[in-house]
Amino acid sequence: MYFHSLHGLIVDTSKLQSYIDHALVPMVNALKGEPALGGWEIMNEPEGELIVGRHDTNPCHDTSALGGSGAGWEGQLYTAEQIQRYVKL
Repeated sequence: MYFHSLHGLIVDTSKLQSYIDHALVPMVNALKGEPALGGWEIMNEPEGELIVGRHDTNPCHDTSALGGSGAGWEGQLYTAEQIQRYVKL
């Protein structure tokens, strides 16, 4: 199974927090006054790695309605909860 470079950050919150503290915050502080910076992309097309067809009592984590939608084309690696947690932090 293929895992991309964000895998550790998505599944391990301690790695994600370390990245935020030691890489992301310093980079944001260094670039905050750059007038040419138009925005930050957190993750490109996360729906491609979403596990579809997964029932969950929390409707924000339930992907049962996405079967056949095209979501998950990159291998269905992560639950909606994992992707939401990654983007939220």
